[in-house]
Amino acid sequence: MGEKKKKIVKMIKIDPDKCNGCRACEVICSAFHARPKYSTNNPARSRIAIRFDPLRDMYVPVYAGE
Repeated sequence: MGEKKKKIVKMIKIDPDKCNGCRACEVICSAFHARPKYSTNNPARSRIAIRFDPLRDMYVPVYAGE
């Protein structure tokens, strides 16, 4: 009865070298965090943002939080 449940942390891993800026990870993340789950998809509410870095000429994923 005294067993603690381990919290499972789910995270999408994005390789910046393979990112082509399709923003599919934003859509999936926003749908996962919607209430109820997968009911809507609003990429503005996503915890992942894809930004374009013109100096390196590549897309860079930015995670919210720590």
